[in-house]
Amino acid sequence: MKLSEQYTDYLRKRGYTISKTAHPGITECIREGSEDITVVQLVDLTEDVGTDNEVFVNQTNEIAATFGDEPVQVVSLFFVNDMKDVVPVAGDTPGFWVIIVDTLQIATPDDIGEELKELRDFSIDFLMRQRQQGESGDTKPAKAALALVIINAAAFVVSLLYPDIVKYGMMDYDRVSQGEMYRLFTAMFLHGSIEHIVSNMVSLYVMGSLMEEKMGTVRFVVLYLLSGIIGNVTSYCYEMFSGNHYTSVGASGAVYGVLGAIVLFSLMKSIGIEMSKKRLALAIIFCVYSSVAMPGIDYAAHFGGFAGGFALAFAFRQLAHDSLSG
Repeated sequence: MKLSEQYTDYLRKRGYTISKTAHPGITECIREGSEDITVVQLVDLTEDVGTDNEVFVNQTNEIAATFGDEPVQVVSLFFVNDMKDVVPVAGDTPGFWVIIVDTLQIATPDDIGEELKELRDFSIDFLMRQRQQGESGDTKPAKAALALVIINAAAFVVSLLYPDIVKYGMMDYDRVSQGEMYRLFTAMFLHGSIEHIVSNMVSLYVMGSLMEEKMGTVRFVVLYLLSGIIGNVTSYCYEMFSGNHYTSVGASGAVYGVLGAIVLFSLMKSIGIEMSKKRLALAIIFCVYSSVAMPGIDYAAHFGGFAGGFALAFAFRQLAHDSLSG
């Protein structure tokens, strides 16, 4: 399936109505908003089907005639193999968008209005998914999320057999202050009870599978590990300023980092992945349960992990935006 056809299907899932035109190289995607109508005019120039400036202008004029005086925003989006292919067809049309198929990059005007930023975000998310699928050669997500669950489970079993491992790996303010910085990392792989690890691992797998597909395996693992470390650093700082020193274990800071990333993408309306609301609700319930139902919860680590995951997801998304925008 051509990239333009995949993009068309992507917009269909986001509420756009697809309308074929008389010309095989042009498709119209229409969405009616509360105040105006958005028409995305997809022009595929990757194959020679006779799309020239006259055809393009005629189709654009037909859109204007169809909607008359209704408030309509028209976005002409060209799919090309090379940027030089656009100008002969677009002519002096202002504000057109371009997706370069070979490099999976998008070019848009700098001054687009707020109402079109959501469409640009959709487009960037679509290209991010295409890149991830191309890099992995496999659309199945959750390999790293599952691996992290297995590592945590294995560490829990080992800790049952050799309890001293917990003592040497847990977060301990005094020990960290003495230079045992590795505890900021190791503590996130240790758990205090079967109930503790089950609640964390259910949340990790359900939310982690979503974010691994969204971000890619490497970025997801980096986000998870850094969120856990940030959570433990936050806990350490809280203990330093409050004077209340205690020990703690658990992946909750890292898991809350994944939740923070989901919240970030949800606020930006750019999750772009089909996921059962029941699955997501289940994961959040387990997160909340682990925060209120079990004794000795390190709320500072939860807060730090959530904030860290939120910030890291934003940073990753901006880097991807810059890369995809060429």
